[in-house]
Amino acid sequence: MLAAALLTRGSLQAQVKVTTLGGGSVKSPYAGYLDGNTLTTARFSGPAGLALDPSGSALFIADYTNNAIRLVSQVGSASNSITSTFASATNSGATAINHPLAMAVDGATNVYVLNHGSGNNGAVLHFGGVAMNSGTLVVYPVLASGLVNATAMTMDGFGNLYVTVNGNQVIRVTTNGVVTTLGTISQSGTALQGIALLDNGQLAVTDAGNNGIWLLNPVTGAAAKFTGFHGAADVLGASSVAAFNLRQPSRRPAAACWSWPITLTTR
Repeated sequence: MLAAALLTRGSLQAQVKVTTLGGGSVKSPYAGYLDGNTLTTARFSGPAGLALDPSGSALFIADYTNNAIRLVSQVGSASNSITSTFASATNSGATAINHPLAMAVDGATNVYVLNHGSGNNGAVLHFGGVAMNSGTLVVYPVLASGLVNATAMTMDGFGNLYVTVNGNQVIRVTTNGVVTTLGTISQSGTALQGIALLDNGQLAVTDAGNNGIWLLNPVTGAAAKFTGFHGAADVLGASSVAAFNLRQPSRRPAAACWSWPITLTTR
């Protein structure tokens, strides 16, 4: 299940309402590749990362197995929401969608895609989303290529993208394609899988190998344990006791979500 959680940090334990937007089926085949009415017709296969456009009404989805970026219009409207294909594997050359894992959309509706590829040819792609309903795809030069075992991506307010890659490294990709390694987390067993930018500018990175979350300073490259690292468990509380169970993938990147309905989670 792929969910959009609309909870503030102060209400993370609040009661929520889960609404299915579409993509699910009550009988086999549960997955597929169909455009159309989001609730009644559309099908996905391995939906992974997602991002809303600046208006909050359009949702971009990295459809991993289908090698496509899907666009859901009028999010939340059962009768009017339509799912279409924004970009796909048929794109020319290096801009082809190849096992996309993560999405980011900036305030100008530039759309960024993290391709996982076959594992050793990941890339960060850049598309223009302003004309997303015109049927014309605006394609910009690839921002980064040759990424090995890329697993997750996030973006800051300046359009810089932060990606976790092979060797448990975190890299920064600028809007003009400059790639810089910010830091490496070298603790034994580390397996970086998710990344988020905090208000204070630090990067929070999930470690599926050690069941914890690191904080990485993007300026100095220094990393420190933030919470977890107490074995695989489900324990709430302060960082001294909190525990997670961040299951590592067997064949597919952990950043992906492998059940098919698209759901909306609200308070």
